[in-house]
Amino acid sequence: MLRGDSGFASPDIYDLCEEYDINYVIRLKENSVLKQLAEDTLNRLKTAVNLNSLDRAVAYGEFYYHANSWSHPRRVVFKIATKIVNKSRYKYFKLCSNCLHKHEIIETLYNLQQISEQLKE
Repeated sequence: MLRGDSGFASPDIYDLCEEYDINYVIRLKENSVLKQLAEDTLNRLKTAVNLNSLDRAVAYGEFYYHANSWSHPRRVVFKIATKIVNKSRYKYFKLCSNCLHKHEIIETLYNLQQISEQLKE
């Protein structure tokens, strides 16, 4: 399995992995289209946070997305967490993956997030 940060988010890498049946989980950079596709999950999370007076909460979701540079739609799994980041209460973390099992993706999501936070320190 190939696991990578957004520097590996390239159509050539996706195509190569798919050609050789290599599973991948690769972080995607934020963009307005991805944010809009996750909006329903964000709204449900906001409602849960407000109704329950929560300081922290997390929601997961997925959708298929076809970037202009991609040959076909690909699965995107995402996490939205309540956290103050640049005056915004919600932080997004999105991955492109061809893995069938959500536990593999969520585990990779957690590991990549831990690495990302360690690099910031």
